[in-house]
Amino acid sequence: MIPLTFSNSTTFILIKIFIVILISIFINYFLRSFINLPNKVQSRRGKVYITVARNVVTLIIFLITSYIVFLMAGVNLTPLLASAGLIGIIAGIGAHSLLDDLIAGFFLILQSQIETGDYVRVGSAGIEGTIIKIGFKNLTLKDKNGSLVIIPNGQINNLTNYTYGKANNFIDITAKLDRPIDEILKIFDDVLKDFKNDKNYKIYDESKVIGISNMAVDNITITTLIITNYSLRGKIDMDFRYRLLKKMEESK
Repeated sequence: MIPLTFSNSTTFILIKIFIVILISIFINYFLRSFINLPNKVQSRRGKVYITVARNVVTLIIFLITSYIVFLMAGVNLTPLLASAGLIGIIAGIGAHSLLDDLIAGFFLILQSQIETGDYVRVGSAGIEGTIIKIGFKNLTLKDKNGSLVIIPNGQINNLTNYTYGKANNFIDITAKLDRPIDEILKIFDDVLKDFKNDKNYKIYDESKVIGISNMAVDNITITTLIITNYSLRGKIDMDFRYRLLKKMEESK
């Protein structure tokens, strides 16, 4: 019986492959953290270029590591890559869709129309959320429920970015006529003024209390226009109603 030496064993090969993968992860982490700009010169386009550079570095390291691992495993890639049979196999397992994702991701990043933190609406299905990560293959969003939504870039046929646009938020609130009308309207104006001064929100100066939109025997409906970023409209609606109710309670 011929003894199997440790240097030629499968275990030793696996250990070497494991070490190579660990080294590649460390190099990738180091290079990605090294690619950065000082805070003083960071800009929207600069952040996009940083993202592109980091993804390119990761892709190159992945390809080199994969090539080394195949060589360690004793797989000669040269004849395989040159064979039409391998190309057919790759196409059969979905390389075409992968290529679509990579190309779409490249142009998505390069166009500099979105960035991490933007609130977007994707596709005809109306998927909405805040961008968490822009990758070459996938776009990762966090929806309003806090769930992560991963969308392949090749499936993004249309995308709307609401972060830099204005959204008209009309809020109708019914109030009892238990005090003079001018006093009620002043409370609305005061609450809206507080909103405009609140740095936690982005309220545009065009926001205003429009006035009475409906009347009944003992109550009226007052419409307020709050112009803000699209992603804040729901939160502002609830907070405005809360502050208004609190203000009315305090003024009694």
